[in-house]
Amino acid sequence: MAHILYNGGSATLHFADNRIPAYLQAVTAQRFADGAGFFVTSKGYDKDANEATTSYWFHPSIPIQFVYDEGDEQVVLEDDKLHWYVFMARSEFGIMLNGTVEDHPYQFDTGASDE
Repeated sequence: MAHILYNGGSATLHFADNRIPAYLQAVTAQRFADGAGFFVTSKGYDKDANEATTSYWFHPSIPIQFVYDEGDEQVVLEDDKLHWYVFMARSEFGIMLNGTVEDHPYQFDTGASDE
């Protein structure tokens, strides 16, 4: 399962395959090269399977690591889809992930412990 480690692993966004993280990585590289940040908001489920919406501030000062599944086929970025992600990243609300990746729910882990 592909995932993004946010802020040194304080949160992890999990994805069903490599497609969405590949687009997010391309947009992140472009925005960070300009010294700009953007929001990524995901609707999904927390570790207890409760519905949740979380916004992450992607910024050059915050470490972000993209981890891909070796078993998935290589992602070829489509220009029109990439332009849409860039457009969303430039908006005040950033990139809004709708809670599914091709009908697979996003999951995210805030790293918080129940103990």
